[in-house]
Amino acid sequence: MRRFFHGWRRKWGCVLLLVALLFTGIWFRSRAVVDLVTIRSTRTLDRISTTSRGFKWERMRAIRAPDFPPSARSNWISHPVTSFRSNSFDTLRGIYSVYGTKSNWKLCGFQSEIGHFGSATFVYYGSWVIPFWPLTTVPTLLATCLLLGRARKQSPPVVNEVAHA
Repeated sequence: MRRFFHGWRRKWGCVLLLVALLFTGIWFRSRAVVDLVTIRSTRTLDRISTTSRGFKWERMRAIRAPDFPPSARSNWISHPVTSFRSNSFDTLRGIYSVYGTKSNWKLCGFQSEIGHFGSATFVYYGSWVIPFWPLTTVPTLLATCLLLGRARKQSPPVVNEVAHA
């Protein structure tokens, strides 16, 4: 067993395989439970959640608005998927009412939305989704290459001998 972990390739392969297993476990958990982490500062509110599609990071930043209400505090909440509302900023959308989208794109599960509440620069809103498939597939493929691949053997150095006549 000690010879198996000889060299950096096998060690990094095992670490990447554990990372892939961690993200796969989070992916399966997100099908039944939504985890929501809220981090609040004076003028910024960040929320990171697990959805069935992937990790979603939402940020609201008060530019010319008053501070966020005390109900929007830092915490970590887990909900069953059936009782969770799709938009975690519903209460704040009600406070700032008007919402406008500046840009919105989707590509292979990756998603981004940038917009604002109120007037053009009253409250900035941005959301990004990183799907689970690259977080599980890429470390698995790298771990496979590192664990099953053969290390190149070093060739002996070539000595240039000058032929003497």
